[in-house]
Amino acid sequence: MYPKAAYSRGVQGWVCYEFTIAPDGSVEDPAIVASSPEGYFEQAGLTAIRQWKYPPLQQSGEPVGRPGVRVMLKFALKPE
Repeated sequence: MYPKAAYSRGVQGWVCYEFTIAPDGSVEDPAIVASSPEGYFEQAGLTAIRQWKYPPLQQSGEPVGRPGVRVMLKFALKPE
């Protein structure tokens, strides 16, 4: 969801997150690496990322965690 404060002010921006993909494909320990502008989009992105599911990494046929995954979410009022 686009944050109401950002929407009402016409603010666009981005947030970079780092997290671990758990052996079950869920997101663990998401952290904010950087954002611009600060204070608008961080929580909205965390809410979304915590719902994501990934195919787990396999090693020797067993699912394992994948640390250090980085993603950047862009928040735009108009599609690029």
